[in-house]
Amino acid sequence: MGRIPQSSGLLFTQGDTQEELLANAAEAMECFLLGLLEDGEKLPQASAPQNIKLTEPNTYTSLIQSKIDLAKNTKSVKKTLTIPAWLNKRALDANINFSSLLQDALVKELKIV
Repeated sequence: MGRIPQSSGLLFTQGDTQEELLANAAEAMECFLLGLLEDGEKLPQASAPQNIKLTEPNTYTSLIQSKIDLAKNTKSVKKTLTIPAWLNKRALDANINFSSLLQDALVKELKIV
């Protein structure tokens, strides 16, 4: 069984193997963080492994890394924007994904992650 400390002790996960447990923990953490974002809450800081108190016997700390897909499992909205025609042509020629680029820029500008 695994526990995500940033969830104030509310988020647990499990798996039949260590690999499955870590994959399930990453997915649980992603859902938890997306929920915080949707509710307009600030994301918690990652816990330093040495600061996590182990209270159960035969337990260990493991880092969980995941890339949050901000569009996954969340409601999307359609936006219309205006850019210069020459910039649009260059972006299309370079196969730029406008939605992904705008999303990444907004996340960076708002200091969300």
